Amino acid sequence: KRGRSSDSAAAALTMFEGSGLEARRCELRLGDLGDLPDIDLEEIDAILLEVVMPPGPGRAAAHARLCGQLAAHCRHGCVIAAYEDLHSLWRALGPGAPPCPFHRLPLCPGGYSTSWSASGHCFHGFRCDRQAPASLE
Repeated sequence: KRGRSSDSAAAALTMFEGSGLEARRCELRLGDLGDLPDIDLEEIDAILLEVVMPPGPGRAAAHARLCGQLAAHCRHGCVIAAYEDLHSLWRALGPGAPPCPFHRLPLCPGGYSTSWSASGHCFHGFRCDRQAPASLE
């Protein structure tokens, strides 16, 4: 069973499987994570973060906004798969950055073959663990 989400202005597709206590929902959204309401971010189990920002004006501010939003609102246990190394983005923010609740997961360390890189691109995996000390390792 499939339906369109009406909660967001971004393009979205919602798929449902099962019913009752066994029901599962997968919602795919295309848009700016910064535009996602905080309450939605607090309920997410997994994020596919396709963020590669070229150098230039506004990049540092966009990284600070992204890291701040993730630190404040990602729920404990949320998993992120990202093009860029989230810890590198966080380290670049400097001493004023919020504590990083994301801990590295082994996610295709040898790379994953893509249309733009047949030899493989190394995707980065992280899990939000609010019970472990903040870390950028």
